[in-house]
Amino acid sequence: MRKLISLMLILTILMTAAACAQAEGASDLSLLILASAAEPMGAEDVPEGLMPISTETRGVNLTTSRSMLMREEALAPLYQMMRAADRDGCTLYVRQAYRSYADEARRYDLLSASGQTAQKPGESSYQTGLSVTLVGADWKTKELTADFAQSAEAQWLSEHAAEYGFVLRYPAGKEEITGWSYEPWHYRYVGVAAAALMAEQGLCLEELVANEGLIAQMPLDAALPEDDFEDEPEERIVYEEIDDVENAMLEENPEESWDDDDGAADMPAADDGYASDLAADSGSVDGEDAARELEGTEPEDKGEEKPDEPTVAPGDIGPDGDVEIHWPGA
Repeated sequence: MRKLISLMLILTILMTAAACAQAEGASDLSLLILASAAEPMGAEDVPEGLMPISTETRGVNLTTSRSMLMREEALAPLYQMMRAADRDGCTLYVRQAYRSYADEARRYDLLSASGQTAQKPGESSYQTGLSVTLVGADWKTKELTADFAQSAEAQWLSEHAAEYGFVLRYPAGKEEITGWSYEPWHYRYVGVAAAALMAEQGLCLEELVANEGLIAQMPLDAALPEDDFEDEPEERIVYEEIDDVENAMLEENPEESWDDDDGAADMPAADDGYASDLAADSGSVDGEDAARELEGTEPEDKGEEKPDEPTVAPGDIGPDGDVEIHWPGA
């Protein structure tokens, strides 16, 4: 009888371990979701676990004062990667992150009306909550082009990003497969195991997803590099102490506009953007609510009113393709 009980306990433990491994594998596979013209996402496809990117950690910087969101699974690797870059003397800035289907629809309508090229709603990798635009200080606001690949920041990312589970979403030489031009600033989190495999075999995301045999070979226990920042302060001073913070911030950023992230020449660019701040505008509703939830404060009661829509006046589209959005009450 005791032997039977012991055997049953062993079987239970093995089955539990197998179930955990299977769940972990499913979680890893969820990081490989595609958003493209061939496999678009729907308006109902909202990533779970969207969280604001925090600048409380050394080395983590944003190009806008608005919230930017990413899936929670990608945040720790992103922070660790940006800290490592900072430790190597390479300061990175997040210029774009999550954009919702509605954000993409507004953006597509605006750009199409002005004769610009943009991805249709559902085709942008930013809707997955796993994509991020990373730049250096010299590229915080100016139009992104393939020349960014020559920057110290792009070269650092090219060498180290896969160690932290990030890969170029639109690599050079894969345009016919991805359907989009080379974007040396657009990184996508896929997990350490998938990133290592893609780097080793020179694959883009579409090629990996199409090869079930390779996916089956990915280890489930791939880990991030050891984080050796424990002895450093977790928080850093973002602003110097000044008397009038509001006016100082207005002087530094007199206008908030959708950013131009177009880096493609011949083919349409997934990050043709004009919306780095829309990563925050996708966060200007979702991001503010998430921030309030984290802070434990209640959102303003707006009754049954629908959220206000942005407006674009004639002349708001600049020569570089930047789209200036006017939010009601702003």
